[in-house]
Amino acid sequence: MAAAGLSMTVTHSNEKHSLQVTPQEGNSEPVVQDLAQVVEEATGVPLPFQKLIFKGKSLKEMEMPLSALGIQNGCRVMLIGKKNSPEEEAELKKLKDLEKSVEKIADQLEELNKDLAGIQQGFLAKDLQTR
Repeated sequence: MAAAGLSMTVTHSNEKHSLQVTPQEGNSEPVVQDLAQVVEEATGVPLPFQKLIFKGKSLKEMEMPLSALGIQNGCRVMLIGKKNSPEEEAELKKLKDLEKSVEKIADQLEELNKDLAGIQQGFLAKDLQTR
């Protein structure tokens, strides 16, 4: 029976971070993905640029339970990766904002397309009818 959360030390460059990794809702124990997210919050190294190493092996399978890899309370995990510069962070934020606005416009277009298809088939929404 695994503990609900794990305490561990993550080393990155010359820094040591004591982290508490808890499982996401629905999981009984933490997986590599949970560790990677906590590491990102603590170190600022974005998940795609992380390489987590435990006992000389790279932790690549994100859905693998940490206990299956032999990671227990008090273990040390090494992180290789670099933080984004402030300029890169600003550009990434712009990209994320742009992506959200594109998704919003795509949803609006989809709604308009449905309305147009209905009109072409002779159906008009009740709020648009004059009678």
